[in-house]
Amino acid sequence: MTTYTLKVQIDTAGRKKMDQYGQKVAIIKSFQGQVTFNVVWLAFEPFGDENIIQFYDEYSLYASLTPVIAGRKPAINLIQQVSGGYTYTFENGAFDSGKAGLQAGRFGFCNLQKNDTQTLTTGLAQKIIDLRGSISFMPINATQIPYNETVYFAPLEKIKVFAGSNIESSLILDPGILHKARARAAAHTGQILTRYIELDFASTLSQTIHYDNALNQFALGPLTG
Repeated sequence: MTTYTLKVQIDTAGRKKMDQYGQKVAIIKSFQGQVTFNVVWLAFEPFGDENIIQFYDEYSLYASLTPVIAGRKPAINLIQQVSGGYTYTFENGAFDSGKAGLQAGRFGFCNLQKNDTQTLTTGLAQKIIDLRGSISFMPINATQIPYNETVYFAPLEKIKVFAGSNIESSLILDPGILHKARARAAAHTGQILTRYIELDFASTLSQTIHYDNALNQFALGPLTG
C-alpha cells in the first residue's frame, strides 16, 4: 500500500476570502481517457495555514440503482474493495471475486444485475483520510452502464485541486465544468469554481500547494513571506 500526502497551504487572508464566498477546497481524481462524470473526491473547509490530506492506492467498486445526475451524490447500495487488473461482475445484488486479464491499474465492471431500468450506476472509490482523521473509501467517478455490458476505469496518480462554492464531498459535477485555463460556473447549481491545478504523484509521494490570493487559485509550492 502506497501513501500519498497533499499539503494545502492557505493564509488567513485566503481563508477569509474563501469563507466570504462560501468556498471549500475540492479534490478530484484524474483518469486516463474521458470520464462521463467527475465526482468530488473530498471537499473541506481549511482549518489553518496548512491542511494535510493523505490518500492510498486502494480502490473499491460501488453499485447504485440511482441515476447519475449532476449536483447530486451517488446513493451507494453496495461497495467492494477490488484489485487492479480484474473485471468484477455484479449479479443478484453482489459482486463476484473478479476475473484477471486487464492491465495493472485498470478495473472492469460488468453489469448482470436485472432491474426495472436495466441500468446500474457504478464507479470507483478510493481510500482517503480527511482533516479529522477519518479514513474511508470515497467515490471518485460515476457512470451508468446498461445490462450485460462492461465498463473499464483507469485512474491516474494525478489529482485536480480547486476552490468552489456549493461543493461537497461525493458531489457529481457537470461534465466540462472543470477548466484549467479559467474559472467556470454552473448556472443551474450556483457553483463557482476557480481554475484547477493538476498534481502528478507518479514520481513523488508528497506535493505542497498554496492559495494565491491575488489570482484566486492554487499554485505549486509552499506559502512565501
